[in-house]
Amino acid sequence: TSPAMDNSPLDSQIAAQHVANASTACPLLAIPHDVWISVACGLQLQDMAACSASCQFLQAENADDELWLHHFMASCWPPSNALLAFAENAAGRLACIDWRERLQTRTQAPATIVVDIGRGYTKWGVVHGVRGRSEGNTLKPRFVQLSSSSTSPADCAPSHQLNYIEHTLDGLLVRAAQDPSDPLYTVAVGRCLSEFPASELTSRGLRLCCFRKGLLSETGINLDFKVATLKEFHEERGCWSLEFYSTGQRQRASSNSGHRMPQHSSNETQEAQDDEGYEQLSEENHLILAKPTDLRLIPHARELPMLLGEPFLETARRGQEETHVEVGASRWALSQREQLGGGRPAPVHVVEQARMSLWAHGIDHGLVVNIGQRITVAIPVINGKIVASMAMSSDASSVDLTQRMHQLVAMNRREDLLTWSRDMKELHCYVAPPSPHTRGLSLASRLRAGDDFGVEAVVVRTPGGDEVTLDRERVLVPEFLFEAGHGLPELLTSCVESCLEAGECDGQGARDLLQRIVLVGGAAEFPGLRPRVEFEVRELLRHGDGSFPRLREAFASSGEVFVLNPPLGRHGPITSPRFAPFVGGCIRAATSLPLSNLSSLTVELPTPSVSQRRQTIRNDILARLFNVDGSVIFRAGGGGGFDDQIWMQFRDAYARDTDSDDDDMGGVDVISVNPCCLTFRQILSVWLFWPVFSFLRTWCFWLLSVPPSAHMAVPCLSGEDAGDTAEQHHADAHQEEDEGIWEDGEEEKDDDADDDEADAAS
Repeated sequence: TSPAMDNSPLDSQIAAQHVANASTACPLLAIPHDVWISVACGLQLQDMAACSASCQFLQAENADDELWLHHFMASCWPPSNALLAFAENAAGRLACIDWRERLQTRTQAPATIVVDIGRGYTKWGVVHGVRGRSEGNTLKPRFVQLSSSSTSPADCAPSHQLNYIEHTLDGLLVRAAQDPSDPLYTVAVGRCLSEFPASELTSRGLRLCCFRKGLLSETGINLDFKVATLKEFHEERGCWSLEFYSTGQRQRASSNSGHRMPQHSSNETQEAQDDEGYEQLSEENHLILAKPTDLRLIPHARELPMLLGEPFLETARRGQEETHVEVGASRWALSQREQLGGGRPAPVHVVEQARMSLWAHGIDHGLVVNIGQRITVAIPVINGKIVASMAMSSDASSVDLTQRMHQLVAMNRREDLLTWSRDMKELHCYVAPPSPHTRGLSLASRLRAGDDFGVEAVVVRTPGGDEVTLDRERVLVPEFLFEAGHGLPELLTSCVESCLEAGECDGQGARDLLQRIVLVGGAAEFPGLRPRVEFEVRELLRHGDGSFPRLREAFASSGEVFVLNPPLGRHGPITSPRFAPFVGGCIRAATSLPLSNLSSLTVELPTPSVSQRRQTIRNDILARLFNVDGSVIFRAGGGGGFDDQIWMQFRDAYARDTDSDDDDMGGVDVISVNPCCLTFRQILSVWLFWPVFSFLRTWCFWLLSVPPSAHMAVPCLSGEDAGDTAEQHHADAHQEEDEGIWEDGEEEKDDDADDDEADAAS
């Protein structure tokens, strides 16, 4: 370390000499900055903080902006660069943001309660900007059952669901404070008591706290993960008197609330052991004294911010009113705030579920379609603003699909199979692929004509033990979403056409809407639904009967229609269409930007000047490096979304082909493409153009006088085994031709000529 120097020329020479001597003494100091950045990127955030504080090699790198961008993307939730950049309003300007400050803001921010209110049940959870969702990496959030069924009773009435959520979370936080492995532990172990005035804590009623780790009582009992109730603060001694908190107190508090609390049988034994420990401590010393620095306050659920999602149907109803009312001031929002009470210390923010659905896909401009329990609603979002007046609805719903399955399978049976029909619909149904050659015919007519679409029958059992075979029912039930009068393609195009006629958007805005279609709801999880909707909307714009004239005029090509896939994270899907609104709310709640500003997250970038061109180029490079273009990567084949798995319904046929190919190739690794991973559009294109391709391939190989089988298999071997591999592939190719795999009409040549040509090809 060189001593402090003045700014004189002599001192500068001395400082340069010190640097040269240090580089000679320690060659690590001469390593370039880019190399140290690569080393720092390979460290975890905690390791980087420790090294930069104690090692001079990484002190300069600690201030590098791109290093903190890397740590932000690697440490924060959700695990998707595109969604993180969108949530931070950083799309197109990654190099203009202080990512170290953003990461610090996320770390210090409190967790947020996100509630997606539904008709039959409500989804909710707790999310933090760095630690993520309290449910972990699972797709499902927590539920509040609002309607009773034969399998599950209602948890509470819809008018008390928010109180039920807060009361449930209070119990979960107390339980999490006693278990460091609980995902809510960091939320439960809140701020130190020394940060709060004693008068403020005593005025809030019953307050719970936990002891810091490693604290022992005067009798030597370990106080780790023990929960106590604050009683009184002794100013003369600077200590709190506390009483240990038991499960009995928690149950008495639950019974006074009037809500049914969920049972956790797996924790009953542990809670009983905790109660025995509390009773032992209470017998020895009923009240104990502890310093505020040794205690951590367990927060109430009312002290955490809350983000509420306005249901799609409420948004559509608000658009039908003549007077324009903001979402936070609607009658529905006011009733929810009234349910929570006026004394809630933490804020409550209300946002439309349509915008939350788009947030889950990294966009704030698009067309959202919710296939709900009773109705299907399409709502356009233009530049971050809900156009509720242009919302349209259809009578097709999930209940109709369940009833259709019940009619096809279980109508003539004595037992009540409505719930069973719903489960079979969700487990075994999928959307049939389109048939452009029989356009105009319904799916039922095509099935009666003998076109079975490769439907494979499955045998299931009813609750009564009877066996039922599902075959055509698997595709007939989802086809209800494409029937005339209430089909999804007509609903989408009508909604965008109305936006054009009303002047809500121009031609480019309409194209953007149909390029960013998002399907949500339980029925949106049918395999094959997204590619089928894409195909039908394109066909409707290409071969329509004269309807939608303004929309067809705005589209130069009807191929500009895309239904976005659910986002993928680093470890798998982040959400599914059923939970997309909830996860979108979590993405917005986890950001470092204040929740009080729920306006558009899309930033308008000004035209760069000459001095800003270098910064613009750097932004473009970072955007490509981190792949943050959400409107493109979530399309089919874009790499950022979970592609539709419709062709997995035909996995048995592909499995037979794969096994045959493996036997023919004799175990040699071959560069191949799995048809199950292809998108619907790719397979349809191959199917349409295969005759042309087959003719051109045969003609070209005939001109070159080379058997086509010599080029089809590319072995992943090299070196001394190349000659043996070529002969083996040539022999396997002859076996394939003898079996009729290559039906190109050519006659086999003698073995010697084929061997020479195969060697030349290799």
